[in-house]
Amino acid sequence: MKRTFSIIAAGCFLLLGGQNAVAGDNEKLQEVVKQLESKMQTMQSRINELEGKSDVRDARLQQVEEKSTLAASLAESIEGKFSQAGDSDAVKWGGDLRYRYEYETQNRGQGSSTSQQRQRDRHRVRARFGAKAHVTENWFGEFRVASGGGTNINSPHEDLGIATGNLNNGPLKLDKVNIGYNFTDIHTTVLFGKFGLPATKFTELIMDGDINPEGIAVAYDNKDGIKAMAAYVLVTENSWENAGTNDQEMFYVNGAYTFDADIKTTLYLGWATINDGVAGAKTYVAENGFQAGLRFKGDSWLVAGEYYDSNAATADRAWTAQGRYNFTEALGLRAYYYYVEAFSLPADGILTQDNFPGPVTNWRGYRLQADYKVNKHVAFDARYYWMTYIEDSGAAGVFNGLTGSANMQPTRDIGRFQVNMNLKF
Repeated sequence: MKRTFSIIAAGCFLLLGGQNAVAGDNEKLQEVVKQLESKMQTMQSRINELEGKSDVRDARLQQVEEKSTLAASLAESIEGKFSQAGDSDAVKWGGDLRYRYEYETQNRGQGSSTSQQRQRDRHRVRARFGAKAHVTENWFGEFRVASGGGTNINSPHEDLGIATGNLNNGPLKLDKVNIGYNFTDIHTTVLFGKFGLPATKFTELIMDGDINPEGIAVAYDNKDGIKAMAAYVLVTENSWENAGTNDQEMFYVNGAYTFDADIKTTLYLGWATINDGVAGAKTYVAENGFQAGLRFKGDSWLVAGEYYDSNAATADRAWTAQGRYNFTEALGLRAYYYYVEAFSLPADGILTQDNFPGPVTNWRGYRLQADYKVNKHVAFDARYYWMTYIEDSGAAGVFNGLTGSANMQPTRDIGRFQVNMNLKF
């Protein structure tokens, strides 16, 4: 920059010098040169000042960049330490509450030892609360407590009535407790403890949704339509194995494939077997059974059916059919039909659903339901169940060698109406 101004000054000097030489005015020329030199010195001082400020600015920018890099490195280090120690965000707490009003009627038929017709209504509640924690990328654990800590393995609902001697309001029960490991590379999860059965099913005939089996399960899901699982379930723990008494154990396998097209189609197959636990005894007529289900699902509708067949010599089949339609995201209707013969389910149905107000097997009936979803946390539904027996030998209550209640009459039917208020958190 200095060299440039020197050249300019020299040029000006020569030019002016030439002009004044012609005019013969050397004194004026010298005066002009002095003025130019003074201005050039002033300009050079200003340039030096600006260059100094520019150097300071560059230094400050470099300091800011270094501090930003250090902050990012520190944040990454802190995040890594939290991940190694177990991220608190990986623990998810949640639960649900339900208030239910229920009205039930029974027509007990001719020859009944009690009133032929009777009815009752109940106010009931249910509460469940728990947490699921992913402590590493692969290891996780889950627990949940629930109301209904009495002897009923199916229902966590409790009757209201503080002054009626109602013993149903028992302590909380341990509804779920399990440890699991995800083999992410092969899309497989192993569960140990008490867990929800990871099987594909369209109703609760093979196992009630309120029953969480206890044992070990392996589940596969490739997230592209293929699911499979196998479970070892302890049904009854008989403690010391002596005098021919062993644990009652159930083995269950289930696989499904979903065709994801305009109409999503799901097909599943399952097989279950259970041992009697006592050598030489035959506790159950149906010791094993086969299941199959097919479901078609559109944008706002669903239809499905299931078929069950056990190894029993008679009364060994069951089937279900259902349809659903959603008018909006909030409002929908459902309809189900069930036909369940006496020995159609493994272990004669001891693990099956209890929504219908009658026996676990040897019945047919339907369920109608309307659903209204306020938001993702609050929902209401109204249900009506009706059922009757398929076969009955009469007052003795004996069907195919299975002794039952003396009130099992051919004309007996039961109806149940429920309204549920559900809240999730």
